[in-house]
Amino acid sequence: FPVQGATMTPFGRISKNGARSFPIEDRTKPSPEWNHYHLVADRGELRLSVNGKEVTVGKECVPRKGYLSLEAEGSEAHFKNLRIKELPSSNTPPEQTANGYEGFKPLFSGQDLSGWKVAGPAGEVWSARGSHFISKAGVKGDGLGLWSEKHFRDFVLCVDWRLTKKPEPTATEAGGTAIALRGDWNSQIIIGGPGVGSGGPATPQAAIPPKVNADAPIGKWNRFFIEVRGDKVKVTLNDQVVSDGVQLNGIPAEGPIGLKYCGDEVEFANVFIREL
Repeated sequence: FPVQGATMTPFGRISKNGARSFPIEDRTKPSPEWNHYHLVADRGELRLSVNGKEVTVGKECVPRKGYLSLEAEGSEAHFKNLRIKELPSSNTPPEQTANGYEGFKPLFSGQDLSGWKVAGPAGEVWSARGSHFISKAGVKGDGLGLWSEKHFRDFVLCVDWRLTKKPEPTATEAGGTAIALRGDWNSQIIIGGPGVGSGGPATPQAAIPPKVNADAPIGKWNRFFIEVRGDKVKVTLNDQVVSDGVQLNGIPAEGPIGLKYCGDEVEFANVFIREL
């Protein structure tokens, strides 16, 4: 099944929403027995066999080329005997090749909030939950934002986020949830801007709306790329440039990354940074 903008045409037993292939037969052995996967990926077509029998097929898969990943969603999982046989190249075009994200380093371990300052009242708001971390809704008080322990100068920040429900109007009018740059709450990128969408830079002088509303629906994941060079910022949201070359007057030359809290529940995942 495709996620994060990938596409696929499912075959066989298909989900009700038409987005994924379900196995035509349950061939999984119970724990603690071992199961065997045999996956063939060829020219945008995926065929998966479980314990000796093909059970799912996906065609016209994009991206066709990229990295392999092992995923676990909270329970213990064991893997062994990983082997790969590369097939002759089909000359996958660049537009069907996944982004490599070379040079990006994680700012979130996927296990806890190490690397972030969670002292004092902020500890009541922020918590790690499996592969992402969240802000608890409805907490009152000051000093509830979350700051990275490390400081940065010029960088590209990748962060996935989603709102679990529509932001409260009062919170949004006060500035709303945002990502602060270089340790300065006055230099921030807005999340959930009312009517205009996310990705607009805000300073004490002005809040600049994004060029286009590229937000996914409430409850769906979004991906920011925030590029900061000097006092200029460029923001890409869900593969659309929503702000470009906006000047952040008074932004410090160096500082941590901040997550501003305004009472909404927001989930974050896949937080990576590439220093320039």
